[in-house]
Amino acid sequence: MIGKLGRRAIDLAVVLFALLGFAFVPLGRHTALEHVVAIFSTGPAHDAGHELVEATNRLKRRLLGGLHGDTVPSAEPPSNAAPAPRRIVGASRRDAGAPDASLTWTP
Repeated sequence: MIGKLGRRAIDLAVVLFALLGFAFVPLGRHTALEHVVAIFSTGPAHDAGHELVEATNRLKRRLLGGLHGDTVPSAEPPSNAAPAPRRIVGASRRDAGAPDASLTWTP
């Protein structure tokens, strides 16, 4: 019979081997860790990360503003302000070799 300590030691060993496999066993030309790093270092992933941080900060301001009795800023811009231009994420990173789908469709 293995006690609780023995089960925890076995669980720790399994997790350690899984982490070692993730970091050092190649899946094709790269390891799983290298694949994850490559995915998260792309431009759209950086943009998504920045937008997530901005959304978290806005949420924090709304929540903490309500707790401290401050007024919560509305999400809508003032009526006299021009709307902010919308930015298309990843538009500047278009693949030059990709076909333009808008030119291939005929009704």
